[in-house]
Amino acid sequence: MINLTSQELLTLKLDVEPVAKGRPRLARSGHVYTPAATSAYERDVGLLVAHLSPLEGALAVEVVFICRRPKATKGAARQLKTTRPDADNLLKSLLDGLNGRLFHDDAQLVDVRAVKLLAGADETPHVEIKVSRVSL
Repeated sequence: MINLTSQELLTLKLDVEPVAKGRPRLARSGHVYTPAATSAYERDVGLLVAHLSPLEGALAVEVVFICRRPKATKGAARQLKTTRPDADNLLKSLLDGLNGRLFHDDAQLVDVRAVKLLAGADETPHVEIKVSRVSL
């Protein structure tokens, strides 16, 4: 493994329910489009960080997706979410929404980590993000 040196730049809590990246759809006309739920989520994420200037350089991103808790779930604490949607698809839609806003291009991301959890009993779905500048 490679040890990266990191300097935390910011942490964010986005009060938006995580949405996985939907597969591109093909209309009867032959036009390819992104599903409406994905487009709306990416737009909402972008609006929530619109007040920030894009960060420069190599970055690391750690994301915690707090997903809606099914009513039948026992216990009050957060729990690991081992059902769909997949963490990589949640990450794709989030990063697409942040692209050009929190960072210039997602090519700047050299270390990306994601965890998906069920919300605690009194918690609403949201996304927690920590961004750090990294170097060797």
